[in-house]
Amino acid sequence: MSRLVLRYMLKDLNDSEIIPIVQYAHELSKQHITYLTKLFKEENFAIPNAFGEEDVNMEALGYTQILSV
Repeated sequence: MSRLVLRYMLKDLNDSEIIPIVQYAHELSKQHITYLTKLFKEENFAIPNAFGEEDVNMEALGYTQILSV
């Protein structure tokens, strides 16, 4: 879920000091998913269902717009 939330945040961020931090967190989240998927497969564990692309509306009102209302 964090991967999708962070990607959603990145689409509206304008603060040049915050963007690299959120980008780093997004990349780290993707790496964690890759690592855990590989580990689960190696250990023959079921891979849990997670939030997917269909669970996030990337066109929804941005969080920065909501906070400024």
